[in-house]
Amino acid sequence: MALHQPNSGIKQHVVTIDRDEEGREIHRTQYSEDVTRLPDGSVISEKTAENYALSSGELHNPSMSSGANPVMLVGVCALCGTTRSIFPWRRRRTTRLCNVEQLKPCARCGRVVCSQHRKRSEYDRKWRCISCHSKHWWASLLSPLFFEEIEE
Repeated sequence: MALHQPNSGIKQHVVTIDRDEEGREIHRTQYSEDVTRLPDGSVISEKTAENYALSSGELHNPSMSSGANPVMLVGVCALCGTTRSIFPWRRRRTTRLCNVEQLKPCARCGRVVCSQHRKRSEYDRKWRCISCHSKHWWASLLSPLFFEEIEE
């Protein structure tokens, strides 16, 4: 009896490109699926996907963001990946992709930032990015020295 070559089946190759608000490519992942039908009628399905770590430490796969009920949606933090240091060996480049549940807009400037790049004010309980939070803190500290509250 001769050996039969399996019939070529369905091949699918999906490339997911994540872009920031300015349209620059941040991250590219690939997903491929091969479905092969054997001569005896059985089907072999082989799926290959890339996982990558988000800035929050979670692992993400593009298939997690697809379908009717996505498991995890991914967004872009405005400040992640822009770590600066005067020492080149201390510079860390992280991905700017974060879990959407962790992203919040700054109350002052409106930039969307992750939990690592925002603070909540004790005065008005609003979320601000780190730079806006420090400006707000100094303003709330110095404003009683220059202004007084008058009730009408």
